[in-house]
Amino acid sequence: MKLLQGPMTPGCATRSQLGSPDAVAVDRHGDLYIADSWSATVDKVTPAGVISVIAGNGGSGVPVPGPATKTAIGYPGSVAVDRAGNVYIADSQNNVVEKVTPSGRLSIFAGEVGVNGPGRIGPADKTSIGGPDWVAVGPNGDVYIANGEGMQVIKVNRRGQLSLVAGSGLGSPRPGPATSTPLGGRAGQVGCLSGLAVSGSGDVYIADQCVHVVERVSQAGMLSIVAGRVGQNGKPTAGPATSTRLVTPQGLAVDGAGNLYIADTWGGVIERVTPTGALSLVGTAGDNHFQPAALAIAHGQMFVADQEYAVIERLSLRAAAR
Repeated sequence: MKLLQGPMTPGCATRSQLGSPDAVAVDRHGDLYIADSWSATVDKVTPAGVISVIAGNGGSGVPVPGPATKTAIGYPGSVAVDRAGNVYIADSQNNVVEKVTPSGRLSIFAGEVGVNGPGRIGPADKTSIGGPDWVAVGPNGDVYIANGEGMQVIKVNRRGQLSLVAGSGLGSPRPGPATSTPLGGRAGQVGCLSGLAVSGSGDVYIADQCVHVVERVSQAGMLSIVAGRVGQNGKPTAGPATSTRLVTPQGLAVDGAGNLYIADTWGGVIERVTPTGALSLVGTAGDNHFQPAALAIAHGQMFVADQEYAVIERLSLRAAAR
């Protein structure tokens, strides 16, 4: 049975409820960040286990630049953090990505509040970015955004300039130049780009859940399928990653060795894909009630946002690799 959802209570993290933990991120100090869309907040858990709100006032409204805990942030569906401690929030309700500095100040990082549409090359805060469903930070500080409305993955560099990484509209993905292939599947589908991760070498991984695959965009801008079979939904099995089916790949994470981890939400399992393309099942509750929605990896640990029980679980990567 699903645990009760509820607003976060500052203090001991294991004694507080969460609403809907949709995404997680970990900084270099071991602080854990949680995008809680039900509560319309982003929370932080310290290594000592203390939880607090760092962004959002609990109201679902329009963000106002200034103190991050004094403003609404709409629908925080994803969160990422850079090496300087800046936190990025994908707010699909307001069509923006917000940035929260270590001092607690919120600003609009990309997009225009309430303006929908595909992103355009140029200053990121002067263009629409559709419904940003996911956000990730690359090793050099570039910020990647999954535009759910435009079926694009876009990048904002450290100078605040936006460019296209992948996607040419809605359709079945094809290996080749990433900016020339459609993403997301059939017409009428939304929210298909349900996860992003960037490896230490700069490869971008995209969870394209409507067509049941994970794609990779190389540094040379070429897209390939790294897990799943396009348009085929089914129970995953161990073996070559491109020969098995996936159910709903969502959150992604890459460890320091280049292993890709996939939160297969409605499949109730976490999959691991090695750099050689071998897939194994590394996390499952075995009771059809495990719903891993997002993953974050740091310091030899994997943090899992489990939507079924509205909790964050922790798994040792050493145990996952067995």
